[in-house]
Amino acid sequence: MLGLNDREAREYRVLWMGIISLAKQHDPGLYHRLMRYPDDLPDLVRLRPPSGNLRTEGIASSALALRKEGKLPETY
Repeated sequence: MLGLNDREAREYRVLWMGIISLAKQHDPGLYHRLMRYPDDLPDLVRLRPPSGNLRTEGIASSALALRKEGKLPETY
């Protein structure tokens, strides 16, 4: 439905995996920029999905919650 497995999408992902791998080996600063968490992480407490949040346990383990606890790693 989304076309995530078509040839172009796969090639694009493989390209970026190669770029990220090279950055990790040769340019740690670039690797960090590519793989860091964004500053504006979503607040799952405030978001209201149309049919409600059926997985409220995920809020406590969300990236924003981990960042607030000082437990979020620097990169993915």
